[in-house]
Formats: sequence, C-alpha cells, structure tokens
Amino acid sequence: MTEHKPLLVMTYLLAVDGDGSTWATLERCTRRKSAQPDRWAVRTPWGGCLNKDAIFEYEPSSSSRDAAFLARARFDTPEQALDVWLKHYAHERMQSEYDIRGIRLV
Repeated sequence: MTEHKPLLVMTYLLAVDGDGSTWATLERCTRRKSAQPDRWAVRTPWGGCLNKDAIFEYEPSSSSRDAAFLARARFDTPEQALDVWLKHYAHERMQSEYDIRGIRLV
C-alpha cells in the first residue's frame, strides 16, 4: 500500500456575496525559506488584505511587500486569522444596522 503525505489546506472560503461569488478567503502563505513555518492571510478578490487591526488594506505585489506589511497582515495560525476576521465581520454587521447618525436601521 502506498503511503501518502497528509493534504495541506491552502484556502478556506470565509464569505460569499448573494450571487455566490467569493468575497473573502483565508489563505496559507508559504515562505520563501522552507525552514520558516507558513503564515496566513485573509484576502478579497479585489486586492484587499485584512490586517491585525481587523481593517482591510491594499495588498502590494509580493516583491513590494515590506516587513511592516507582513507584520500587520500575516497571521501565525489560521485560528488567529479567523479570530480577526470574525471581529471585522461583527463590526461590519453592527455598522450596517445603523445610519451615519447612529440611528438603528433594523
């Protein structure tokens, strides 16, 4: 019997629009140096990347990402990334229930 290596999950789907199109994914980010563990990012299809403050920011191309960006927008585990995503999601949901004057819409 052939022994296989375990499969690695590369991407989790976090959110979709009403029409079924992808809105946010949690993705494994491999490092150039194989001795370093993989990190994780929450991304949108239009170039947004969730940072540790639960705010989406523009993700530069890989050759333009500096250490500060990677420190802000990469997570050590998928669980850490998911926690920040849930914080962002809860905040956005709460914001959508109120108008700009703070009056509840729902």
